[in-house]
Amino acid sequence: MTKIHTFELFPNSEFDFDLLPQFSNEHGVSFHIDFDDGYIITFSSDNLDHLQEVSDQLSFLEQTTIS
Repeated sequence: MTKIHTFELFPNSEFDFDLLPQFSNEHGVSFHIDFDDGYIITFSSDNLDHLQEVSDQLSFLEQTTIS
């Protein structure tokens, strides 16, 4: 069974949500936006290296560790 890795990102007011589909596709990850309490973006992938690259590129924003 393939393990899916995830992390959550807490975007700031300047975050460009329109770029998410292209950014995620280019990095081989999926994303989901949760609107319950502000905006939380969950990135996921079965490829830990791809997810780590996304986390590194967005490291200037608050995020959880990859699990």
